[in-house]
Amino acid sequence: MSISPPYIISWNITRRCGLKCPHCYMDSFAMAGGAETSSTQALAIVDEIAEFSPGTILILTGGEPLLRPDIFTIIRAATEKGLTVFLGTSGAELDEVTVQRLKKTGTLGVGVSLDSATPLYHDRFRGLKGDWAKTIKGMELLKKAGLEFQIHFTVTEENKNELGPMIELSLDSGAKALNIFFTVCTGRAAREDKEDTTLSHGSYEAILGEIAERAGPLEERLKLRARCAPQFMRHLEAIDAESPLLMGGTCGCIAGSSYMRITPLGEITPCPYIPAKEGASHIGRGGVTLQEIWQKDTAFKTLREEVLTGRCGLCSYRDICGGCRAKALAEGQDIGAEDPSCEYEAVETEFSESTEAPQWTAEAEARLDKVPRFLRGMVTKGIERYAKHMGIAEITPELMAKLKHKTGRR
Repeated sequence: MSISPPYIISWNITRRCGLKCPHCYMDSFAMAGGAETSSTQALAIVDEIAEFSPGTILILTGGEPLLRPDIFTIIRAATEKGLTVFLGTSGAELDEVTVQRLKKTGTLGVGVSLDSATPLYHDRFRGLKGDWAKTIKGMELLKKAGLEFQIHFTVTEENKNELGPMIELSLDSGAKALNIFFTVCTGRAAREDKEDTTLSHGSYEAILGEIAERAGPLEERLKLRARCAPQFMRHLEAIDAESPLLMGGTCGCIAGSSYMRITPLGEITPCPYIPAKEGASHIGRGGVTLQEIWQKDTAFKTLREEVLTGRCGLCSYRDICGGCRAKALAEGQDIGAEDPSCEYEAVETEFSESTEAPQWTAEAEARLDKVPRFLRGMVTKGIERYAKHMGIAEITPELMAKLKHKTGRR
């Protein structure tokens, strides 16, 4: 089957930011204006994304994207080209005028960072007193304007017991989702005290288990997900092997297969937590296109081939989890090495490299061809991952219909 374009493209459109978060993978700072593409270059990137992956989800983030003077011009250009635009923000820059401009330029939703249900820890973690109150006010404005939003919560040892209060705050605020982010130690997080930004192994597993237990019952009211922690899928399966969340295409690691990132300077990496190294693929440099990078860049090809080693290579959960590739890199290993954050002890007999991938019937492939092109990779990955893990050798239209019904997709 051909390589489908990414389902999600995350674009760190600027490094400008007024906060000083210790976990920042971008190492953002206040006066970073020169370390980004020009408006002309940014609009050219929008054009190329739209041509390469029509309708794809484009997440504009930073730094703080609302500090970029041309942000609304970029959003309007992207939505007029048919892209599905979301904005990732700290929330502190949201006021009534900004929220209305986001709506008018076609922004579909907003991701807001909030790291505690009360101000003290959040303000200290984000490095700015009063930020919590501004963020809460920003969410109130989004709700009032009818602009959907979700909350992004970075979990650490210090706030690990706040999952319950954060769920209640999310429900009360009208958020559509609560995403629990697990820090990858890149950028500033690689230099800061890891006790401020990460979790012990025991806490990591315990919190994933708690998220998995709460996610199903909450699904109709609040989508609860673990991010940058694909071991979430193992915990979900332990609770319910038929969970609809296991059948989605975005809960495990999707870097390089359904997801890519653009840096403020136009460099391309498989995910935001995989840094752009010297000589990294760059849009437009040497005439190279986004499609060529996606199809031919070594990192992307390696991730799609799923060449995993160590415990991840042996693990029976590799098809629904696969570990976090960025965490392996952050610890000085190669991109296919085992995820150092995982405590699960895989044994050599659990997984065989000779295990055959499920085969698609001609009728199933014809049905897949009707899925919008930018969604096809995500749908393919989700179905194949589920079928392989459940020992299903053949993907049929009947299986596709079953999974579509279980996941509630239209």
